[in-house]
Amino acid sequence: MHIARKGSSQFNSKLQNVVTVTGVVALNGLLYVVGGDDGTSNLASVEVYNPKTDSWSMLPSSMGIGRSYAGVAIIDKPM
Repeated sequence: MHIARKGSSQFNSKLQNVVTVTGVVALNGLLYVVGGDDGTSNLASVEVYNPKTDSWSMLPSSMGIGRSYAGVAIIDKPM
């Protein structure tokens, strides 16, 4: 996965799930990847990328129902 920005950056570590059509949002220096499709089903998982440690982790709580093509936004409250 590659993020184009001034100076350029790239992830060396990989998501725990291989997914497409995810929802993605950045908050407080972390990148959240929400749901998606693993080729078999829609996922209810939320994975978080920390660029300082170049690592992914799975949030302990997830969505109740698997979703792909999800729109994700931060509205006045931290995740």
